[in-house]
Amino acid sequence: MKKLRMILLIALIFVLPMLSCGGEEPTPVVIVVTPEPAQPMTTVVVTPPSGEPAATEAAPPPAAGIEIKEATFAHGLTEQMEPVNPGSDFQADETIYLSLRLKGRPKEGIVTARFYWNDTLIAEAGVDLADANSGLLFSIGEDTFVGYTLTHDNPFPLGVGYRAEVFYNDQPVGTYTFRIAPPPGAIPSQVKSITLARGADDNYNPVDPTTSFAPDETVYLVGRADLGTSSWLQAEWYIGGQLDENGTTSLTADQNYNDVGFTFSYLPAEGWPPGEHFVVLMLDGVEVGRYPFTIVSSGGAAPLNETAFWDAFPQPDDAEVVPVVEGYDLGFATAMSEPQLFDWYAAWLRDQGWQQQAPTEAMQTRPNQRWRKDGAELLIEIQGVDDQGRTVVWFQMTGIG
Repeated sequence: MKKLRMILLIALIFVLPMLSCGGEEPTPVVIVVTPEPAQPMTTVVVTPPSGEPAATEAAPPPAAGIEIKEATFAHGLTEQMEPVNPGSDFQADETIYLSLRLKGRPKEGIVTARFYWNDTLIAEAGVDLADANSGLLFSIGEDTFVGYTLTHDNPFPLGVGYRAEVFYNDQPVGTYTFRIAPPPGAIPSQVKSITLARGADDNYNPVDPTTSFAPDETVYLVGRADLGTSSWLQAEWYIGGQLDENGTTSLTADQNYNDVGFTFSYLPAEGWPPGEHFVVLMLDGVEVGRYPFTIVSSGGAAPLNETAFWDAFPQPDDAEVVPVVEGYDLGFATAMSEPQLFDWYAAWLRDQGWQQQAPTEAMQTRPNQRWRKDGAELLIEIQGVDDQGRTVVWFQMTGIG
């Protein structure tokens, strides 16, 4: 999984006709910024609303010296900076327009618009109301219009969390939200199931589901979902209530997916500290749920004794010892099949407090399982079938005292 990380080139443009009677073309003032937004903040069901939010939001009480009568998102602006086709739902690659209607004809002060995605500032620009000859102000009747045009070379991530904050001389005047809507044909996105586990198989089924892990174990969040085109999932890992940004990862759907499996996993570089932690799953910027888990330390218990372990280690009744290569501790042949062997030892090892480890590509040379307890690791590895049709299995213990 790669982190969803985008660099947006955003031009915030104020285009207003000059105050003249000659019909001259407006002189644009373009402010270009190139921010690098932080990672997007990835009921169990999150379905985009069918209708658009209201295009015009009620203005707050007027600040000293200025009142915004209307703040309207739209899909275009007239030359007089009035909204065209109002609406606050936009496509990911669409230009966002915002029209402000100021009461009267204010003569002084700076009106600044700041566009945000969650806590990340995308762009901002200000207009000096005292500079009446700058071509940045346009009055219709007794009111003044200011227009903002937000363009971007890369598509915005789908979902909510977008807003424009308007200030007058650094005093907040109003906050106005907009949304990046799903593209045409996208199916509704929903998370259908979530499980914490020690691993996931190739079909994204959880392996050894649990909410209790050792400090050196990777925690897996495994789930299934319907994902519409451009929908994104993100996992955020919290250690003791504090976000660990190194663990934040995201994935984005490049097409419609029905009932698709997914997984996120994390193990901090220094391991998990003992205690209570949780992972947050986001869908299109909306929190789906928080999933707590516990890290349990061995608490300074005495290390496993190798002799005692092998003395207690069970073997099938028909087990016949076979030679093993250097580095392995035990091998035998049995009529039990591979799945039967794995299930049989899994039941015994769990009863003894061992925890199964998630498989990795490096482990897949032969069918195997790995188990850990108090710093020791046990490898159970199937070598194949002998000439009598029996399963041959080898065992290796490492890190034991």
